[in-house]
Amino acid sequence: MAVGDSWQGKGIGAVLMKRLIGIASERGVEYLWGIVLAENTQMLALGKGLGFTISRTGLSSQYKLEIDLKSISKDL
Repeated sequence: MAVGDSWQGKGIGAVLMKRLIGIASERGVEYLWGIVLAENTQMLALGKGLGFTISRTGLSSQYKLEIDLKSISKDL
């Protein structure tokens, strides 16, 4: 998922991510993950707020966000 620069900071990423999680959960997906650049602090904060586990990858410029959809609230 990507949000263009002119649309960042307006809550669009949060809405899209919550919708993505909801659709994935409804369709039986049990696990989501993604790679986020270290400088994308807004996405890292959003992921943390949504319950993603954040860990470093082998590259210092990237983080891996992971979430077990079986363990999250259906109210997202």
